[in-house]
Amino acid sequence: MRMISSCMYLAGRRGDSVACARRVSACIEDINDWVASNRLTMNPAKTDVLWFSTRQQPPDLPLTPAGTTVQPSTSVRNLGVLMFDADLSLKAHVNELTAR
Repeated sequence: MRMISSCMYLAGRRGDSVACARRVSACIEDINDWVASNRLTMNPAKTDVLWFSTRQQPPDLPLTPAGTTVQPSTSVRNLGVLMFDADLSLKAHVNELTAR
């Protein structure tokens, strides 16, 4: 059986980017362990990471949950819907809707 979907948000300061990436990766590994202990599976290859920053360019740090390297994206989907982009403008979402 597969786990459906999950989202994780973590706030931190710009200088804490590396520590935040480690914490998120560790949290994903903890979730993966819990999922496995309940006879479910998680696909780390379907994991997306999106860094937000209010004043500066967001960091370009990958995550490494369960031995899988996840490169940052410019936008992410939640349950198949394009939701967020790095500047929180929803431009990608609006562009996708108006292109139909």
